[in-house]
Amino acid sequence: MAREKILMTQEEYEELLQERKEIEEILEANRQDISSARGQGDLSENADYKAAREEQAKLETRRHELDYKLKHAEIGEASDENNFDKDVTVKFLNDDFTATYHITGELGGDPLNGIISKDSPLGEAIFKAKKGQKVTVLTEDNDRFDVLVVDIKTPKKESKKHNEK
Repeated sequence: MAREKILMTQEEYEELLQERKEIEEILEANRQDISSARGQGDLSENADYKAAREEQAKLETRRHELDYKLKHAEIGEASDENNFDKDVTVKFLNDDFTATYHITGELGGDPLNGIISKDSPLGEAIFKAKKGQKVTVLTEDNDRFDVLVVDIKTPKKESKKHNEK
């Protein structure tokens, strides 16, 4: 079975590493909470112990998710072949609305702030589109709409969130 690759930016990878580090620190404090709660006597009626164990389970689950994503991470780069990690300005042809979206990896996405995953319906449609190209977006509800790629830019790293009308 082929190993799954999870496409992401270097920034997304570093964010996952940081979250993994923070979870390890929280888990250490959680282990101390569990140890302290054990010292309070009967564990079957110990609310502090139960709460600490529940928190530990949530943290362990998230740590395993992060480990999986980090293990299967593939750092993508912008190229002439695709619009990964680029800002793509599109004009929605059905309502004459123009917006700029930053195309990110599979883990990214914050459409309200102009960041979309390459796997979202719009991201998929414009991922390999060229400036001036009209593409059809197929939504998850099987609706279709057309957009025109107005501009494509490789952004400065400090500016990735912007929408315009």
